[in-house]
Amino acid sequence: MRTHIHALVLYFDTFFITTGEPLSPDVPVRLIKDGDATLAEVWPVGGKSASRRRASIGPGLKQKEQKKVISFSTGPLSQPTHWKQTIFLLRDPILAEEGTVVSGTFYCKKSDENSRELDVEIHYSVKKGAEPAGDVVVQMYKVR
Repeated sequence: MRTHIHALVLYFDTFFITTGEPLSPDVPVRLIKDGDATLAEVWPVGGKSASRRRASIGPGLKQKEQKKVISFSTGPLSQPTHWKQTIFLLRDPILAEEGTVVSGTFYCKKSDENSRELDVEIHYSVKKGAEPAGDVVVQMYKVR
């Protein structure tokens, strides 16, 4: 059975670590299911001041903290958040059938012109069955 792939979907896993040190890529993301208890800070509105927060960084503080990793995913297996997936439409659809492999690299950086935008490049190639992979296709996007 053949099908046309018209877009690639990007979701991301986000990690925060209390010590600020690099995190191993082997650390699994926490998937939040419907009904799971989650903690969120509540900020007052209407000109009321926020409650006093403790400093999280500073001399001596990192050494006293235990390493704690907080993560979440925008993937399809986790509870939806206001952080969404992004769909990247392909200029030319990919004709795929069982055994077709699409592989490549996703590059993302903050835009030089607008700090609220992302510049994205997707480089991919298509391999069908025993054939060698095709040419690398490059598409560029602005994410606003």
